[in-house]
Amino acid sequence: MTPAVTLLLREFLYHGRKLLQIALEGYTWYVFTEDGFQKESSVTDTEDVSYVSSPYLPNCLRMGTTPMLDNAKRAHESASGETAIQDELSEALYLMNVHVLVAEYVPVGENQMIGMNERLGSLDRCKGGMFTATVDRSPTDTQFNVATGLTNVRVLDFENIRCVNVEAEINYPEDDGIVQVEYFGIHISSAGSVFYGLRVDAVEDRMGDRTSLDHLSRVLVDIHQDSSRILHDVLSDFQRQMLDILHRGETANRPKFNIVIADEIVPFEDAQSYVQKSEFANELRQVGKLHEELRN
Repeated sequence: MTPAVTLLLREFLYHGRKLLQIALEGYTWYVFTEDGFQKESSVTDTEDVSYVSSPYLPNCLRMGTTPMLDNAKRAHESASGETAIQDELSEALYLMNVHVLVAEYVPVGENQMIGMNERLGSLDRCKGGMFTATVDRSPTDTQFNVATGLTNVRVLDFENIRCVNVEAEINYPEDDGIVQVEYFGIHISSAGSVFYGLRVDAVEDRMGDRTSLDHLSRVLVDIHQDSSRILHDVLSDFQRQMLDILHRGETANRPKFNIVIADEIVPFEDAQSYVQKSEFANELRQVGKLHEELRN
C-alpha cells in the first residue's frame, strides 16, 4: 500500500488520534469518537444529477397504440443544469440508448383496480389529471393548498379490472440548479405487478447514446424515490395502509427491482471479462449485482 493511500485511509478512519465509530439514531447515522467528537454522516445522502427522460413501457404491457411523449428534443436541457456529484468520476464502460424499468409488488386486486381506474378517470372523456395524496380537510372552502410537487397523470390505455397504463410527469422540487425533465411510463396490474419505465435521453452533458454508469446509478436512486411518491399519490388509503404493514413502516424505502436495457455496452467483451476485470466489475456493481454464474 502506497503512503498516499495509507494517508487517505487514516484521514477516513480517524479524527485526530482517535478511531471513528458509527451509531444510528432514528434514521440518521453519526460518526463519533470516545473523546466526545460527533457529527452527522453524509453516507446516505444522494447526489442529484440533471437529466432528461421520456416515458417508456414495453409493447408487451400495452393495451393500445396511444403514442407516449418523446422528450428527445429537450435533451440539451440537462447540460444547462448543475450537479451535486462531489466524487471524481472515472469511466471504463458506457451504455448506448438506455431504457430503464423499475419493478415492485403492490397489493391491488380486481376491486382496487376498478377503484383506481375510477380515480384516474380512465372511463371519462378527459382522462387523468393532477394527483396528490393530501386530504382536503375543508372540502367546502374555495381553495385547496398543497405543497409543491403534484403528479400530472395521463391515461394511455386500460382494462377495467385487469390493468392500467399511464404516463406521469414528475413535478417534485429539486435543489437549486438541478434540471430534471422527468417522465415515467407506469403499468399497474390487478396481480400487483407495478412497472415504472423511462428512456434516458441525456444525463448532465452526456446524450443518451453515451450514458455513464456513474450517472445512471444516481438516476436509478432518483427513480426509486420519485416512483414511491408517485404511487403514493394514486393509491387508496387502504392500499397505503397495506403497503405500510407489508414493509413494516418503511414504505418510502421499500426495495425494488431494476431492469436496465441498452442497445450496446462499450467496450463489448465476453461476459467473464466484465467480472474478472476489476475496473469493469466495479462500475457494473453500481447498477446491479454480478451473478456468480458469470465466473464459471
